[in-house]
Formats: sequence, structure tokens, C-alpha cells
Amino acid sequence: MQTKIYLFALISLLLYGASAQALNLKWLEFSPVRHFTAEDWEIAREAARRALSEAANGEGVTWNNERTGHYGSLTPISDRDDEGKRCRDMVIKHFAGGLNGGGTYRFCLMEDGVWKVLGGKLGQ
Repeated sequence: MQTKIYLFALISLLLYGASAQALNLKWLEFSPVRHFTAEDWEIAREAARRALSEAANGEGVTWNNERTGHYGSLTPISDRDDEGKRCRDMVIKHFAGGLNGGGTYRFCLMEDGVWKVLGGKLGQ
């Protein structure tokens, strides 16, 4: 259950640009995002946008911050139409501070051009 919450928040944080500290999410102490810097977040968010908007299914988009050694990958795996919205399922993996986290989530492109995660972790 904690993993589901972590990944839902991670996706939200990636796409909306909020910092973990600002949200005061205590459980993040046990996740790789606890170790993310502002630069890590910026790099990971841009990779998520590229993966969702440009990558073919099965094509991974990786990110790596050489300064911190933190890295991850985002791989779209399927597309679907959900009530007229373009949606994609994507596998997310992040590594930082000796920790790793990941999961598969569904994102839909909203009318305002922003990708938003729908629901929780898929397959659970």
C-alpha cells in the first residue's frame, strides 16, 4: 500500500512540480525521491513529459543527474482513448540514495495540455 501511495505522489510531484518538503510527506523518507534535489526533479519532470508526448510504446526515456548520481527511466507501454482523452500507461523507475522505486501508471492528456495520472498503480 505504501508503494502505491509513493508512486501516485511521485507522479503527481513530477508533473506538477511540487517539492516533497513543501508537501510534508513523512513517508517519503523511505523512498528514492527523498534524496532528489530540485535539479533531479526538473530533469525527471522533463523526461516524463518527453516520454508521454514523444516516445513510442516500449521506448524508454532515461534521465540522469551526473551531479547527484540519481537517475531513472520512464517507458510508455500502451495507448488508449478514455472518454475522448489520449491516455498512456507508463512504467516508471527511479534510483537515488541507495533506494529504488517504480510502478506502472495511467496518464491522460487533459484539455489544458497537461498529462495527469489517473488512479493508482496499475496491476495491484
